[in-house]
Amino acid sequence: MKTVLFLCFLVQAEESIPRADRKLYLNAAKECEKAEGLVASSPAEAVRILTSLLENSDIRKRECILRIELQPGTYSRKYNFFPHHFRGKARMRLAEKADDKKSEIDLLRKALKDFKESVRLGLPTSKALLEQAEKTLAERSKPEKPLPPAFSEADFRRTWESIIRRKEYGPALKYVEEKGSALPKERRDYYRTETRRECLDMVSTAVQSFQGNLLDLETISKMNDLVFKRKFKLPEKINLVEHPPAYLWSLSVRETLSRFRKGEEILDDLFRLAIAAVPLEPDGHFQSMENFAGSIVEKNIAACAAAARDAPLSERNALRKKAKAFRTKWETFEADLARATRDRSAPLERISPPMLDAEFPVEWEGKARLFLEFVAGAREENPDLALERIEERLTRLKTGWKTWSIESRRSLLRFQIAVGATRGFLSGQALARIVGDQRRRGIELKSLNGSFEAEEFGPKIQKVFNALRKS
Repeated sequence: MKTVLFLCFLVQAEESIPRADRKLYLNAAKECEKAEGLVASSPAEAVRILTSLLENSDIRKRECILRIELQPGTYSRKYNFFPHHFRGKARMRLAEKADDKKSEIDLLRKALKDFKESVRLGLPTSKALLEQAEKTLAERSKPEKPLPPAFSEADFRRTWESIIRRKEYGPALKYVEEKGSALPKERRDYYRTETRRECLDMVSTAVQSFQGNLLDLETISKMNDLVFKRKFKLPEKINLVEHPPAYLWSLSVRETLSRFRKGEEILDDLFRLAIAAVPLEPDGHFQSMENFAGSIVEKNIAACAAAARDAPLSERNALRKKAKAFRTKWETFEADLARATRDRSAPLERISPPMLDAEFPVEWEGKARLFLEFVAGAREENPDLALERIEERLTRLKTGWKTWSIESRRSLLRFQIAVGATRGFLSGQALARIVGDQRRRGIELKSLNGSFEAEEFGPKIQKVFNALRKS
């Protein structure tokens, strides 16, 4: 042990004691060595011996390695003379055995003082013990936690009810598990059951209110955020201990509606939600999604047809394809729904299906035949009469041309101008008069972005079209 300590303290300064002080320091070194050996077994005796040494003002060399001159030029073995260090260790040992906290803290403070002085005097190995003493003193100086109050179910229930009133059922159940351990098992089971029942009742009421607001979703995009959040409010999942299917379905619906308000496409999600609502009661869950999805399909098909009225052929074909895609989506939904309701005992209450057939522009099929009649009529004995009959037919055709493609409407207008101008030339009218008579039709042709190139009708008629283009 002494060898280990000697190695540990190699870095400590050595002090050589002259023969004049031989007796004082030799006795002190041996007493210190004795006290060191008593630190573990008799720490109180070690403290007494070391205190006696430290109170001797004649002993000025401390916390050092002593070499005592015995004869001229002859020295004793080395002594580890660390009274503060050893007394601090003895006091730490006594603190461990103290009967009360006050005595323990007093001993720790005194040990801390010894280690500080030892470090100040240059003993590096006392630094670790100083830190240990500081840590132990800090921990033991903390105020003791008061004993928990005696358990009262009345107090427990008041707290539990306050959490329930805040509709925080997850925290309420956690409170039962953590704070209700002192309750009999049957009482803990009662609070668990009541927490779940309260949760289910609240969720059921919230879902019914939510469902009632699904009946009219046409105005959802016009709602401000405050109104939307109020009308489609649902309890937060984190606060619940029960998550019935209708609640989880409603959460998915709300998320889908939020995306719709941001301008995202949700038709496929509405179909999915409608199918998922089939097992839920009442059928209003299903009908709200079917109705909203149907209105989106119908409006998109109608919008395609409306946009196609004045669209060129390439765009009309794209719009027809888009409308067909919406019809296909609805037909796929109907097939999926049939499979989902195959084993259902009661029939599913349905809404009226959406209008899937919108009127797209049609082509003027008699154009080529009427042109041939026009050419033939100009060669008849009474060409004006023949052209008059063609003009009357064109007028009748125009009354129903709202369903025609824009190209067909342009062709009819150009045909009317050509027939009218030809009759004018046959009757001897001047170009200016003919242009004036056809000006209304020319304006209408311009509104349809129609062409004023009419070479197929001859150069004289082309002059009329040229004048109309400039007018």
